[in-house]
Amino acid sequence: MGKMDHYENDFESAMLKDTSAYYSQKASNWILEDSCPDYMLKAEECLKREKDRVAQYLHFSSEPKLLEKVQHELLSMYANQLLQKEHSGCHALLRDGKVEDLSRMFRLFSKVPEGLDAVSSIFKQHVFTEGMVLVKQAEDAASTKRFCY
Repeated sequence: MGKMDHYENDFESAMLKDTSAYYSQKASNWILEDSCPDYMLKAEECLKREKDRVAQYLHFSSEPKLLEKVQHELLSMYANQLLQKEHSGCHALLRDGKVEDLSRMFRLFSKVPEGLDAVSSIFKQHVFTEGMVLVKQAEDAASTKRFCY
């Protein structure tokens, strides 16, 4: 037959729709329950499992479409909530030097359209804040030194 019409129209479109609904439900629960690093681990695992499913069961042309749906539901839809989580979001990871989690964040969000915009904004704010703390400490040290003489 050689044509993909039936695969794309009869199977793939329904599969992509169901995949979106499935991961939308998962994400809405995870965002409430999990820390940012735990959520990202789950998202990373889901993306890996979907890639494996394509390799085992589906036509290779489904992979980019499927991964886009999963990334959209797990990352794009909850990017701000995930990155801004109070005790485990991007700022907390930067503050605590969680390099592995920050690497995972970069890998995941770099595949999402405009995904790194929010990450870079938080990083910029973190660098500015930390820089100002260092400048203040240097000023205080210099000021203390002047009063000692």
